[in-house]
Amino acid sequence: MNVMESACDSQDVTTIRCERFVIGERVLPIGCALCAAKNYMDHATEMGGTAPPSPVFFLKPPQAVVGEGAQVPWPLGSSLLHHEVELAAIIGVTAREVDEEDALSVVAGLAVAVDLTARDLQAAARKEGLPWLASKGFNGSCPLSRPRCIEDCPPWNEVRLELWVNGNLTQSGCCGEMVHGLPKLIASASRLFTLRPGDILLTGTPSGIGPLEPGAVVRARASDVGEITFTVGPKR
Repeated sequence: MNVMESACDSQDVTTIRCERFVIGERVLPIGCALCAAKNYMDHATEMGGTAPPSPVFFLKPPQAVVGEGAQVPWPLGSSLLHHEVELAAIIGVTAREVDEEDALSVVAGLAVAVDLTARDLQAAARKEGLPWLASKGFNGSCPLSRPRCIEDCPPWNEVRLELWVNGNLTQSGCCGEMVHGLPKLIASASRLFTLRPGDILLTGTPSGIGPLEPGAVVRARASDVGEITFTVGPKR
């Protein structure tokens, strides 16, 4: 059994706030999401930059994670919301300074995630040289499918990512196109942070990111891993 247990967020009853993972026989709290930046060359190009020579990470808090059927609240102060489909790895054990060859052994399961970004808030923060947590870590900014045990998943580099907005395919790519592969991301992250059970590693997005409008229906899929559908709430 691979499920994500959910409850209604008391501040927004339309948002399904996930509380814990059940992956096989493991029950894990939902932790922080460690997110790799510009980890596909085509995405780095569409953003007007290049991929970093070594992995670079930013964070989303546990409150960012929502599950199937959620209505994601529009981020306050923003007028431009973008989607980014990603492969997510759920950490199953406490891990520190993991070697690349052992990295996959700390993963309990895989899922598909969508990194929602308030692009205008991010651009404003970058212009001022300020952190951009508000643009990436707002409530509901990490829709995540039910995880699948890694033993039941295909090799990570064979997984295909796809995302549809209102039935139109907007993103499609293969995880084998990552600049830094999943084992390297895990090893690098574990040298910066102690990884804990329930932490989530987002691995970057292929090209095709784009804007969302209030009421949009978003469906994301990682082949033979998972799928999630959610809607976008009204602007506030």
